[in-house]
Amino acid sequence: MAETTASDGESAPEGYVVNPKWQALVDLKQYVDNKNANPLGFTARAGGEPTSIGSSLADGIDDDGTWTGPLATEESAGAKTGVESLASTFTGLSAALSNASSSAVIDKFVPKDSPEASWPN
Repeated sequence: MAETTASDGESAPEGYVVNPKWQALVDLKQYVDNKNANPLGFTARAGGEPTSIGSSLADGIDDDGTWTGPLATEESAGAKTGVESLASTFTGLSAALSNASSSAVIDKFVPKDSPEASWPN
């Protein structure tokens, strides 16, 4: 049976149901956000840019308690760049899913008799 209340709490108008494609995108975004935050520690700021965690993760490479010197400094910078790139990619996936589920791209509610209402069947 098709849902008449979206995961954000909004109710479908009479004769409409929650679009299963919209709900799948919202659910996938929530899953990605949860995985980004834990265990990865990647979260996006309000503007969509990832929080900067590369420095904190790479600091141990060039540290008195582990390894120091010119090569350690270079490797630390490389690790920071790599982590920041991953964070940007993963938080970018979340932003893309958010955009895909926006009302400008996909309808949140569809007529209950429409083919969209029975997706993916």
